[in-house]
Amino acid sequence: MKRKRRKLRKFSDRLKEELAVKEFAVEFKKECDLAKLGMTLAKLRKSRGLTQKKLAKLIHTSQQAISRLENADSAGCTLATLTKIARATDSRLKVSFTK
Repeated sequence: MKRKRRKLRKFSDRLKEELAVKEFAVEFKKECDLAKLGMTLAKLRKSRGLTQKKLAKLIHTSQQAISRLENADSAGCTLATLTKIARATDSRLKVSFTK
């Protein structure tokens, strides 16, 4: 007895379908923004030759807090925290809204 093969869909096609659902699209965008922020923070820290522990010490927080920020678990990230990181890494903080 032969099994009927299911047609495989491309990830991009599936994502396009899911993004048509407003609630999904909002959450997806939010998670993408958090991931971008985390990657930017990690790249900045590394470019300054800092470990998570050293950066945490400079801004008076824990290494675990830095890890959470860098791993897109930064829903609790505040402008004050980002400002501290900017100062500790001798950087400017630029916040913008784009369409």
